[in-house]
Amino acid sequence: CRVLVIDRDARGAKQIKNKFAALTDVVVADVVDERAMASAFNQVDAALGGVDVLINNAGISIRHRFLDLSPAEWSQVLAVNLTGVFNVAQQAAK
Repeated sequence: CRVLVIDRDARGAKQIKNKFAALTDVVVADVVDERAMASAFNQVDAALGGVDVLINNAGISIRHRFLDLSPAEWSQVLAVNLTGVFNVAQQAAK
């Protein structure tokens, strides 16, 4: 079994790789960035030869009261939780 993790946080990715030495690799990329996802999946293809199973679990939440949530914060939640999931799934399916 070969597993690769994509994380937007380089430091977090390094910590994951150190904790789980059996990982094939980690790739740093932001799911919201379509070009970054295309590049990340080029790295996935090089490391794994493609994707057999995808666990697409990127997501964020902003911990404010609803009435205190700004439109920009809401847009970021939608970007990561919807557009990011779309970007990852689309790249994995190619």
